[in-house]
Amino acid sequence: MYNSILTFLIALTIVALSPVDGQKSAGLAGLLLIPLIIAGVWGMLRWRFRRMMIAAINSSAATAYYRPLVSGMLQRYQLLLTVPFAVLIFSTPFPALVISPLAKHSELLGSLAGLLPFFFFLIVLWWEVYPLKSVLLGQSTSRKSFVLSNARTEFSILVPWFLIALIGDGIFLLFPSLESAIEANPFLEFLYAPFFLIAVAIFLPVAITALWGCRPVAEGHLRERLTLLTKYMGLRVREIMVWPLMEGKILTAGIIGLVPRFRYLLITPALLNALDEDEISAVVAHEAGHVRYNHLWFYLLFFAGLLIALMSLIYELADLGAIWARYAHPDLFAEGGAKGTLSFAVAVLTIVVLVVGFRYAFGAISRAFERQADLYSLEVLNTFRPFNSALETISRYSGDIRDLPSWHHGSLGERMDFLAAASENPSLVEGHHRKVRNIKRLMWAILAVLFVCAGVLQAPGLGESLQRSVAIRGLDGYIAANPGEAGSLVQRSIFLAGEGREREALSDLWEALALEPGNPFIQNALAWTLATAKDEGLRDCPRAVELAEKAVSSMPLPALLDTLAEARYCAGDPEGALRAIDLAVEGAKTGESLTDLEYFLGQKKRFGEKN
Repeated sequence: MYNSILTFLIALTIVALSPVDGQKSAGLAGLLLIPLIIAGVWGMLRWRFRRMMIAAINSSAATAYYRPLVSGMLQRYQLLLTVPFAVLIFSTPFPALVISPLAKHSELLGSLAGLLPFFFFLIVLWWEVYPLKSVLLGQSTSRKSFVLSNARTEFSILVPWFLIALIGDGIFLLFPSLESAIEANPFLEFLYAPFFLIAVAIFLPVAITALWGCRPVAEGHLRERLTLLTKYMGLRVREIMVWPLMEGKILTAGIIGLVPRFRYLLITPALLNALDEDEISAVVAHEAGHVRYNHLWFYLLFFAGLLIALMSLIYELADLGAIWARYAHPDLFAEGGAKGTLSFAVAVLTIVVLVVGFRYAFGAISRAFERQADLYSLEVLNTFRPFNSALETISRYSGDIRDLPSWHHGSLGERMDFLAAASENPSLVEGHHRKVRNIKRLMWAILAVLFVCAGVLQAPGLGESLQRSVAIRGLDGYIAANPGEAGSLVQRSIFLAGEGREREALSDLWEALALEPGNPFIQNALAWTLATAKDEGLRDCPRAVELAEKAVSSMPLPALLDTLAEARYCAGDPEGALRAIDLAVEGAKTGESLTDLEYFLGQKKRFGEKN
């Protein structure tokens, strides 16, 4: 289940960052690439699984080798299928032809359409792995039933995302102004999404249990015993249910639901059949441990916060990357190539963060939480034997997986050894609880640092300064590779002035003017900088007036007239400044300029005060 969550997070990330315009003109070759990728994936899966099936049929050693690995292998292949899915999304016109048109009407429809190739890859995977699983584990159901069972289990992971997206679409349809506000400030999106995630997570178990086809455990001695056990532990659940996971053949149990009214204790039929009542009670006590120590709430709140912080941080870094690319490679960026490359780079970065974070951060938390829940079983039953016996049975029925590593639970053998040792040495119990507390503190501290970093990047002063610095760095490289281009020198001067590096800005402008001495825009930029420099030692008001008058004589635009007014004001000629700003105001009124009329009127008021 944990691998499936990671897999779908990656798939959703790929769709969210798809270059909807980057491959629109890919032509027939791009279109043909879509069926080629699909056919290649199908062919690879069929070849791979049939080879393993033939080996298992012809060799008992191969059967013994593959049997304990087949379930984990299926999860790994689901994760690996995100690679050809990413290739399809980033190298074909599929996003531009399918995702973008639907996303204009509904983000949910656009995303669902984008996920269709990945859904198809998964269906092909389940279809092709069926013969191998039949040889290794035996299958009492048809191939079609096997695929549908997997689809019902795996696709249910997307229900929270689906409901949040559906609610979001509905709200934006009813309140368009809210959508505009969120588009203007993407950080708001990372706030409202977790809010709905928590709301959905509270009510979700009702829909999930129905989707999975769960039913209450039958009346009888076992149900009575489990009911008494939950009361003894103070565990409040809405229902104890049979969970037909993967046609009921998986040996596992679980608990879902953040609040008692919508909390369900789930046990698969295979587990009920394999364990005795003492062992089932021990497993139930383990699941109760997750509630007792608030593991479910920690998962939700921590990872919702992590989503906000990481996505905000990544998007801010992506913006900086776009700024750098725009100035370092303006031609490529204008053609869309840099946009596609940047989109792909952001997707790769996001996926790497998801994989590393999920595998190591979540893995460390999950393993610690599982052992803490194991210890609760020991505490409730006052013996480790029923729970260890249950794990031994699960190991045996699953193909002798006692020592098989698990990144999110730890191996069964490690857990059994730890529980047996803890029963003999109580200091291990307190030591592990202390370890869990320290892990939580560390994770909250990491989250706080990420929020601070994201906040720094978004802070009006610091964020803008960093953007200017990145733009300067991009222009440094471009100007070094393309000397003698006046426009880039002017652009760099603007960012340098914004950073307070006025001497360097003036140097760029003088160099640009030497390259294009009759360019009115360069004359205007230099005149403005000479007239408004914060360092009074750099000001040259007479020269600013001379340059501004030349610019206006060539092109009497309101913006250039404003510079002339500023230069005359700097030179101690407020009357001349008023004459120039009046012309700018008149020009702005004609609609020939996009310059803000209110700004010009404010300038006129300022110049008039001195007069």
